[in-house]
Amino acid sequence: MGHWLVSWKSTYSAVIEIHCQIIKGRKFESVREYLDGRWSTLEDAVLTAWSSGIHTDTRPYEIASLFLAALSAPQSATNPLIDGLEEDLSST
Repeated sequence: MGHWLVSWKSTYSAVIEIHCQIIKGRKFESVREYLDGRWSTLEDAVLTAWSSGIHTDTRPYEIASLFLAALSAPQSATNPLIDGLEEDLSST
């Protein structure tokens, strides 16, 4: 990330700044594309790291670690049709 990240005092400010840095200019084009469907995962990582009370110098690394861990965690795919069928079967 960058030194600008450790200077932010609040979680909300950090999330806004990360978002602003990513949406600016062509140099972040590939980052924008990658985070397109993963923004909430990155935001959760920022919020968790900020509320953990870790030293400001280690926050960028903690955010990256939490973000990558969340991406590599097994995801359960929910299918509304199967959910509806299971609800119908359980109510009979």
